[in-house]
Amino acid sequence: MKKNYIVSLLFMVFAGSTFLLAGSSTQNNKDFLQEINATVLYEEDFTGNSLPQGWINTDETGSGHVWLFENDYARATSDFGGSGDVHVHTRLISSAFDFSALEIVKLAMEHRYLSWMAQRGRLKISTDNENWSLIKEYSSTTGPALAWEAFDISQWAAGEETVYLQWEFDDNEVFGYHWTLNHMILFTPYDNDLNALAVTGSVSPVAGEINTYGVAIRNEGGVVQDDYLVNLYDADSNLIGSQPGIALGYMEEHVFEFEWIPQETGVTHLYGYVALEGDQIPDNNYTPNFTVNIQTLPTNSVIIGDSTGISTQLPLAFGALSSLSQTIYFENEFDGGGLITTIGYRNHFTSEPVMNTPVKIWIGETSAENLNNGWLPVEDMT
Repeated sequence: MKKNYIVSLLFMVFAGSTFLLAGSSTQNNKDFLQEINATVLYEEDFTGNSLPQGWINTDETGSGHVWLFENDYARATSDFGGSGDVHVHTRLISSAFDFSALEIVKLAMEHRYLSWMAQRGRLKISTDNENWSLIKEYSSTTGPALAWEAFDISQWAAGEETVYLQWEFDDNEVFGYHWTLNHMILFTPYDNDLNALAVTGSVSPVAGEINTYGVAIRNEGGVVQDDYLVNLYDADSNLIGSQPGIALGYMEEHVFEFEWIPQETGVTHLYGYVALEGDQIPDNNYTPNFTVNIQTLPTNSVIIGDSTGISTQLPLAFGALSSLSQTIYFENEFDGGGLITTIGYRNHFTSEPVMNTPVKIWIGETSAENLNNGWLPVEDMT
């Protein structure tokens, strides 16, 4: 009989626990600035409720309608037209920026584009306010709420004495929706910032045997770095190994490999650290803990899923007060058989993480190929 595995997961938030509310708003400005860890070159939050000094607001069709400034945002909207009889086509153009001394320039904006049919939004850039390059065109809705979006505009802006940005809204006479711009920031990364990304390797090493683990780092600073150390530690902060760095340019990554011989069986963790003198963002010098379950005999690690899909509901819905799910893992997804000793899930929290909250896992065998007939009884699982 075919043996597939059925896994049930129960997640509950109890009184006093921290949780992320489903549908909560995006990061506020302070959080975003902390996350990008950069030197802000220019910032506009539109709280003045008027056209920023030096900016231009154009009406391309003579409709009499341009970008509005109210309620602490800028908005271009097709609702001006009432029924589509008026063609709303307007451009919001920034003042000139001087990036002649910079090699890296980035733009981030908190916005929402709500689309309809042939309506379009276009983000553009120019060095002369005449010839424009397209950064991105919007033909579909960006999401249910305002959200931050970042762009590397170095190819157009770095080293230039005059740089203009343009937000173009064109409803193409279809009586569409709108484009709301709530906040925009121009920034450049700090010079010195090495980020320790992750530890990689087997989650089920064998005690007494050599196991290879990697520490991945990325240079998120604007200066090439080659004088630093990369270390790997165990859960008791004992140094497993240390390696000198190699030259890494901006946003270049490298994985440093280490050998580790665990001595005792059981669950523990490893973590990596990158040591750079003068690192301007020391908080990202440590990797997240990498949990391992040390075995007495060799085991196989099976990764199910390619990590390219996005799910906010499975296997755990962290945005809810509680969630219960069942998942079938098929026999052909496993390389051979044997005793299952460890099961783990990884989740990337985009906001406040849910910590120290119990999760219950049941596992059993089933011949079912799907769950079309409903839940499988937890009583038959361990």
